[in-house]
Amino acid sequence: MQRTTFYLQLCIITLIVFLLLNVLYHYQGNAVSYQNLNHILVGLFVLFSIIIFEMAQRASQRSDKSAFVRLSMIASFAKLLLVLVLILAFRKIYPTLPRSGFIIPFLAVYLPFTIFESYFMAKIAKS
Repeated sequence: MQRTTFYLQLCIITLIVFLLLNVLYHYQGNAVSYQNLNHILVGLFVLFSIIIFEMAQRASQRSDKSAFVRLSMIASFAKLLLVLVLILAFRKIYPTLPRSGFIIPFLAVYLPFTIFESYFMAKIAKS
């Protein structure tokens, strides 16, 4: 996968996620409470995607093909850990926010970036 293609697709995914979040904020009133967390999540997932893409590009060019598999396993674990730490920290800072407004916006951020990560990792693995 070319870098320009990756960055263009990443911008498109990010724009779609922000548009989806704005729709959710409009129709799900208590989701606005988590707007800061969701924007932080989007920023972290963009940064995480860039880091994983660059590392996957390098790992795919190495003669050791197991490096790519290790990278994908570490990336999955790191993303889950990152999200868990961020959610726990946010709940600690803002304990009074309603939990009901969190799930759908969180999934609106998490799922598109996870699907995109799987997509570009599969593209890199094929090359």
